[in-house]
Amino acid sequence: MIYHGLSLGGIETLIVRSANYFSSCGLSVVIFARPGELEAELLPDIEVIHIDKYCEIWGQEFDKIWGREVDKNKEALILAFDPLTFMVAKRLQRRLFFRYGRKSRLHAGIFHPRTLSWPSHSRLVRWLDQVVFKLAQDNEFYFMSDAVKSSSEKIVRTVAARKIIRIPMTYSAATKTRIDINSSKLDIVSVGRLVEFKSYNRYIPSIVAALLNEGVDVTWTVWGDGEDFDRIKKLVEHYNLENRIHLMGVLPYSKFSSVVSNADLFIGMGTAALEAAGMGIPTICCVDQREDACYGFLNQAPLDTIGEHVPGFNYRRIGDEILAFSAMSATERSSIGQYCRSAALDRSGSASFNELLAAPSGPNLSISEKLIYLLSAPFLFAVDSRKSKFLFRALRKTLPWV
Repeated sequence: MIYHGLSLGGIETLIVRSANYFSSCGLSVVIFARPGELEAELLPDIEVIHIDKYCEIWGQEFDKIWGREVDKNKEALILAFDPLTFMVAKRLQRRLFFRYGRKSRLHAGIFHPRTLSWPSHSRLVRWLDQVVFKLAQDNEFYFMSDAVKSSSEKIVRTVAARKIIRIPMTYSAATKTRIDINSSKLDIVSVGRLVEFKSYNRYIPSIVAALLNEGVDVTWTVWGDGEDFDRIKKLVEHYNLENRIHLMGVLPYSKFSSVVSNADLFIGMGTAALEAAGMGIPTICCVDQREDACYGFLNQAPLDTIGEHVPGFNYRRIGDEILAFSAMSATERSSIGQYCRSAALDRSGSASFNELLAAPSGPNLSISEKLIYLLSAPFLFAVDSRKSKFLFRALRKTLPWV
């Protein structure tokens, strides 16, 4: 598995779940990534090779891994999680074949509508991401949902043949029973990075203030960190809601279930919303970069979205949904939790782990693959050069589109 790092995030927790699943099945798992707090969640048999620059993967540590005595008839599986790590994976795949005579399978996922066109990326990076996506075989890239696939079609227009593999997830057979809830008090939990595209976090203080004015006895515990943390903290202080809104910082992934299971309501998006809903917790699905908009509960969200923007859908306000939920009986809340669980099972599941194993075998030595191989070397060098401030400044002066 190859990714940028193992800090807490949706794709990173997906990597942890997948690595632990494959390891528990008796497979040898190696992760190339920068260090992060999620390493503590990995099973002991999983090996993590820390990288600072992508080109380091072709160094001594890589040869130490693949130079071991292995059955050359067994194919390796390489998993990447965006176009950049797909380029790294392609180079690894060719090295495995030409240096060690070992074929391998390769899968790369697209997990966000903006993966192929991140606004924060330079024009060169966005262009190369899209070119590599188009050059890859149809069965090498997959989308996590119809919603992400549909959104990406506006960017590259070559997604029709790409398959969908739902988010790999395992759920307990037991669901949370909610008949013991005291309806006069509402405990809300959110878990996720406090970043711009998760804009609903910025509206938590104003939402709680409005709910209190409506007579709702509410507390909202917010787990996560990011660029918006200080901004939200100032808003909490502005509304004098320190005793109602609790900013807790990063939640260790191993404690997610125990923390969320005590909530009356989960509010968020992405894989955190999936996991909460899968436990039977009523889950309001917020919308990517749409202020305090939501789809209602997860089972009411269109297509198979877990927060991605779906054009033509009439959004709802988070505060209105919470207010309506607060007036429901315990039995009604329990029913919503079960509907949310069903929606989570439709959007993810353990069968996806086996779908990842069925990746296409390679390298295929096609012209398009050779182009990816040739493009990746200068591109990865340019990305790695960002670690060198002097070299990066020089590149920016001569090549402003880097």
